[in-house]
Amino acid sequence: MTIDNYIYDHRYKKREEDDLCECCEPASSHADTVKGDPSLRFAVLWNTRNVHPDFRHRKHGPHDKICKVDEDPCEYCAKYYWVLKRATSYSIDLNMPLSEILEGWEHDRDYWYLNYYQECNQPVLTGTGGMPIRIVEDPEDFMKQIDNRKEFICPKCGRLGPSYQECEGRKDGNELLDCDWASYGLFKTMGKGVIVVMKRPFKVLEIFMPAAWAEEYKKS
Repeated sequence: MTIDNYIYDHRYKKREEDDLCECCEPASSHADTVKGDPSLRFAVLWNTRNVHPDFRHRKHGPHDKICKVDEDPCEYCAKYYWVLKRATSYSIDLNMPLSEILEGWEHDRDYWYLNYYQECNQPVLTGTGGMPIRIVEDPEDFMKQIDNRKEFICPKCGRLGPSYQECEGRKDGNELLDCDWASYGLFKTMGKGVIVVMKRPFKVLEIFMPAAWAEEYKKS
């Protein structure tokens, strides 16, 4: 089954059974509090209505709707379909409901979706050949996989510290410890960390390389 067919079967088939248009869903006032597909659709439709109103009338027509995928969708709707496809691939790879993937991403998203949803934040899980990706069940499984060692390697200075996201230099007033690197910054871990995909609660994080995994990935 292709990803396109998977999306159709799990998202649109129910709409057809309910005699609903597959691409139309009016933005509701509560959409911004319902994390997942509703909040993402609300954000996309908000842009199509308010950012380029003239373009909207040509592309989107008189009603609030997402551009159809086979009709050269606008940049906002194209991103929406990108998110759906990527979430579907995660759903298949992780054997998780599509709704949980979208809810997890939208719960963590705190800036514009066009910038939030991209390869560096939602990487393909299989066959990328890029940064190492580790899948864990939950926080307890993560600690087990790192041998309960809270030691993480700063990608900039190489210092070991207990935080998987911030170098110890950020917290020390000593001038010798002046590194302030963080994995959530613009350059993340500069390709020297690892992407952890946690299933419960669902999260995708790029973190400093755990000391327990360093030798394993150094050899590979």
